[in-house]
Amino acid sequence: MSCTCDEMHAGKLKALITIERKTRTPDGMGGVTDSWTADPVGGVWAYVYGIGGERRWSYEYTDADRRQTRNRYLMVVRFRGDAQGAPYYSAGDRITYRGRIFSVSAVMDMEDRQEWLELATTEGEAS
Repeated sequence: MSCTCDEMHAGKLKALITIERKTRTPDGMGGVTDSWTADPVGGVWAYVYGIGGERRWSYEYTDADRRQTRNRYLMVVRFRGDAQGAPYYSAGDRITYRGRIFSVSAVMDMEDRQEWLELATTEGEAS
């Protein structure tokens, strides 16, 4: 289930999510330390929904001989662009929501109208 710009409105933004960017800081010994920084601090309001047949689509994979499940979600936030007008967020960012971590796999400007960004995410995957 996907939605269009005309179907989106502020009343649907009921989930407070934190979008985080990976930052690399020199450790002073020739290496770097990776950390995640909220951008913007305080989070953003989003419309969060599972995708697929029953509003929640998952896939299974095997890790260390154990069957694991990954849930995929779409999260819609107000558009935020960079200096050239392209979406500010990108694949490689991550989202925390209700104590869970989601990796961002794709960012789409809904209908190329610079009103809403649709973030395709997968729960539990490392970025």
